Amino acid sequence: SQGLEPSIGLSFEWYDEDTADMASLAAQLQRDKGICAVIGGMYSADAEILEQALCRAGKPFFTFATTEEFVRKYSAKGNLWAMTETDITQCEVMLSRASMYGGRSVALLAGDNLYGKTFIDWVPFLSGELGLEVKGTFVYDAPQGSDAFVQACSSGADFLLCVPSAIEDITLIHKASFEVAQQQGRSPRMLFSDIAFGKDVIAKLGTAVEGLEGVSYCSDPSSGFDLAYGQIFGEKPSKGEAQLYDAAMLLFYGLFRNGMNGDETLSESLRQIVSGTETVQGSWMPEDIAQVLSMLLEGRSPDINGASGPLDFDTKVFTNVTCTIYCNYYIYNGEYIIQDYNTTTGENRTDGTLAGWNWRASRMQAFEDSYSGPGYPELQGRKAVVIASSCGWQNYRHQ
Repeated sequence: SQGLEPSIGLSFEWYDEDTADMASLAAQLQRDKGICAVIGGMYSADAEILEQALCRAGKPFFTFATTEEFVRKYSAKGNLWAMTETDITQCEVMLSRASMYGGRSVALLAGDNLYGKTFIDWVPFLSGELGLEVKGTFVYDAPQGSDAFVQACSSGADFLLCVPSAIEDITLIHKASFEVAQQQGRSPRMLFSDIAFGKDVIAKLGTAVEGLEGVSYCSDPSSGFDLAYGQIFGEKPSKGEAQLYDAAMLLFYGLFRNGMNGDETLSESLRQIVSGTETVQGSWMPEDIAQVLSMLLEGRSPDINGASGPLDFDTKVFTNVTCTIYCNYYIYNGEYIIQDYNTTTGENRTDGTLAGWNWRASRMQAFEDSYSGPGYPELQGRKAVVIASSCGWQNYRHQ
């Protein structure tokens, strides 16, 4: 923001999540008063370690790890900013993809960890919502020697949703699928989660992942981010890079507003930034940012968009964005080919996402506030008994 008051410049420190001791790094970032916010946490286990430390320090934490339990656990702390919807939505997009391909049955193969838990909890329920038969949920802990891979590939399902714990597990899943197809004549068509989308996957596994298909969050294809990225760096962006850019942009806006309103905390300034309602012609380019800064200086309330799409956060807890764009990817000749996009505003949707629930809850609450019903005297000495007289996924919502 050179030439404007307040003048803000961001300085970044870089740490490699794959090699750092996360517990020590989290403690270091918590103590360092020169660090105003943290962006990262590609993996759920790492994100939880960081958030536990940063919560105590009151530092905003922008993350891409959005397993449902993690988001729910820390949503009320006031400084967690999840740059995608929870993985409940990813479950739904993967199942919708299987349904669109004509599949009638699915099975799930997932690691027994925080990342896999969302899929384990939600795939059976959402499958019923979309009319898909569940042939089984197969959970593994240690990948080597696990029978879950072969069992999942032998389930007889049309599609196998694969949520591996680590990139290296992908080759073991492919091996099991090949062996089952050789012995039984077929194995399910596999759809991988976002863990299989990224430059590191092809770099580590090479030709072993040729033909791999799956779903991942991505940039907004209409934003021009991928094209600009390719012109600058000579390659396609990888998973999370649009969200990383948007997180830095939101942080910049938050610090700029915070400099204008010194009585606000940075988290409070960020909440005001993402609550803007005035239309901005553009999203993430330099001229768009200049327009937003001018509007902020005029005391206006710009509606912020980014490289990943609309940066609208739920209005109840301001934790995660309410719209995420997902791509259906395919690896061909050692490159990711994007076949299609899914947004969370399309048809054939269920209602299981946290952001969607928060959106409705905030409007429902506003409606109730405006309604004054009959006044009843206080009732004491009575108890209510709630009986859940049914079981199974079909009756899940009622319980």
